[in-house]
Amino acid sequence: MKKHKAGQPLRWRLIWAMAGTVLGIWALLMGLLLLQTVEEVDNSLEQKLHQDVMYFYNLPEDAWERERAFLHQYQSGITQGDAEAALVAVDPSGQRAAESSISWGEAVRADTGEVVQLNLDNLDREGQLILAEWILAKNEKIGREWDTYELSRDVQVRKAEVRGWVDGNTVHVHQIILRLTNGGNDLVVDIGEEDTELETVPVDYLELSSRIAEWTETGKPAEREEMERHLQHFEMAQILVDRAIRGEHVQWVDSVSVYMPTDSQTERADQSDGPMQDRGQIYLGISLSKSEIIWERIGGTLIKSLLLALAVLLFLSRYLAKQIIQPLENLQRATASGTKCTVLGPVREINQLADAFNHAQAALKQDLERERDLMRAVAHELKTPAAVLRSYAEGLQEDIAPDKREAYLRVLMEEANRTGKLVEDLLELTRIDSGKTPLRMEAVDLKALLAQVFGRYEQILAQKGGTLSLLLDDCTNTCDRRRMEQAADNLASNAARFCANGGTVTVRLRREGEETVFTVDNDGPNIPAEALERIFEPFYRGDWARDRESGGAGLGLALVKSILALHGGRCTAENRPGGVVLRVELPVNNAGRLAR
Repeated sequence: MKKHKAGQPLRWRLIWAMAGTVLGIWALLMGLLLLQTVEEVDNSLEQKLHQDVMYFYNLPEDAWERERAFLHQYQSGITQGDAEAALVAVDPSGQRAAESSISWGEAVRADTGEVVQLNLDNLDREGQLILAEWILAKNEKIGREWDTYELSRDVQVRKAEVRGWVDGNTVHVHQIILRLTNGGNDLVVDIGEEDTELETVPVDYLELSSRIAEWTETGKPAEREEMERHLQHFEMAQILVDRAIRGEHVQWVDSVSVYMPTDSQTERADQSDGPMQDRGQIYLGISLSKSEIIWERIGGTLIKSLLLALAVLLFLSRYLAKQIIQPLENLQRATASGTKCTVLGPVREINQLADAFNHAQAALKQDLERERDLMRAVAHELKTPAAVLRSYAEGLQEDIAPDKREAYLRVLMEEANRTGKLVEDLLELTRIDSGKTPLRMEAVDLKALLAQVFGRYEQILAQKGGTLSLLLDDCTNTCDRRRMEQAADNLASNAARFCANGGTVTVRLRREGEETVFTVDNDGPNIPAEALERIFEPFYRGDWARDRESGGAGLGLALVKSILALHGGRCTAENRPGGVVLRVELPVNNAGRLAR
């Protein structure tokens, strides 16, 4: 026999189904939240970018030269994540007039007292990182979280020198040397390129700043990896601005037209006449890790909501385990052990299932009891004729008078016929109840059939001083003539047997709607109330019908009930004062049962 695979436990099926549902809903909601957050971040950054660049649009015309000197120090107010901004000013001739820098400085010349700007754009990536780390280390010593180094606060420095190429009030730095009080030197910046035109400028005051000199939230200098990320974002912002200057559409770059006078009349002549001839463009671009910004905004929500979803899943699992799985497991154990199932659980359908199991167990128990009763009844019914047959057979083996031999043989034949009839009825009942009995359906005149069948017992009733009354209407039904005649004969035999001496058996036949109804009413003793339903069971005979001569074997009414059931009908019994009425209800048209 092929073994079937054991299915997955219901507990795990429910848990996986709930997990998929809960986490699916969570993922859907978080996806919607993510889309909304992305849109909000984009709008916020675009608005902030526009606000920053519009600062230059609102400058008065005489403010350009003053602002231009400090554009290399520009830092955007957009501080989300690792965001860095790059600013480029393009004059009316299309040349770059100024741009923001990673690092910058300011100094006061010791020889002239003039304030000069220090241009540190010649530093490579490594040089920018080293300068930022040096600024952080210096400020950490004095306990200050700044991104700017001030010479005046460094007590270890005696004086400073800047070596580079001088262009007006700007020094393009190649080296910055600090002369220490202990006689040593501190080489802060060293481009490493020699140039004969380089000038050494002694300074009394010095400030050095770096936009990548960051401090952590705990007050510690940022690690090099973090500074490298800021440097990469600044370089990417410069690339985005360069693309925008070339005319490409770039998302995170905005520009504004500002008053920007040119230095020569020739350049001014090249511009078209009108109010826009002295206006240049300010480009501002930002580069950032948008995913980090989004995570900062909704990362906590994602984690908390996931934990909440898992908590809900755990609660639902425990709840369903208590409400569904445990009752089902109890039901399984009860059915396996054959005990009564509990029908007071929290789930109606499980209660109904438990109730159905209880009914099935009760029905099975009744069937087993009925089967045992049937076996006992068959054994009991066969025991008496078997004893009679054995007794008379033993008598025939002895030397008995010839006149008695004939009587013994007659008794043996009667008991053999009785036993044969019992076995035949029992086999017939078994075939009918199994549903394998074929029916030969035809139109049958029930009036003629009942008159013929009950007429056979009129003489038997007369011997008891009784009478037969037939009140039969014309009724034709589709049924199996032989089976219906068998059922009617059993009813007639039962009525004649139990009719009281001098009583009457009345048979009525009539049509009621779509049914044919006939009743058999016989005078005689009432049937006990508890036996009215059981008289149709095989071999059932109450104390009122224990006599073999009057009670029979107890199969007649059982056959009647089974034959009528084959035809879609039924038979019931009821008492009346001084008698018993058996009522038969039979559908008029049984053509649909021809297939049987």
